[in-house]
Amino acid sequence: MRCFWSEQLPDNGTGQNQTQLTGKLAAAITGNAVLLERSGVNTAVAVDANAFVYRNGAKVALADLKVGDVLKVRTFNNIAYYIEVTQLAPVEQNAFTVYGVYKDMTLTADGKIGTIKISQTVNNTVQDSVYSVSPNVTITGGTLPAANKVLELKGNNTTVTSIKIL
Repeated sequence: MRCFWSEQLPDNGTGQNQTQLTGKLAAAITGNAVLLERSGVNTAVAVDANAFVYRNGAKVALADLKVGDVLKVRTFNNIAYYIEVTQLAPVEQNAFTVYGVYKDMTLTADGKIGTIKISQTVNNTVQDSVYSVSPNVTITGGTLPAANKVLELKGNNTTVTSIKIL
């Protein structure tokens, strides 16, 4: 989405004391500055307290920028007054592997596994846990349902992508 606010700012970023920088946000925001990675070199840029900051087409706080966002930064006298995210940072993948005894599962309208429930022992306490299941899940070692069988569930974020019946 193109943001037209930048076109209404003085000289559209082309004046003598103005510059436009493009780079990837290299570190989490601390204070009123951004650290841009440009061609393998990190550049710190101070940000005006009233700067216009846009992410995903909406005005946001400076702290809402994510490491890995690609930024277009306009400065005046070496202070950023306009920042636009031109490419969102990739979504962080949190891989997990858990083990537990099969308890139950639900199916989606098209007959695929929607969720799976396993019983796990955590801190010497048995508890049931329910996990969302990817429509493209791979199942090895047998078929489901697998009453009282130990399962190995692997996935990313909160979605199971692999079920192994042990």
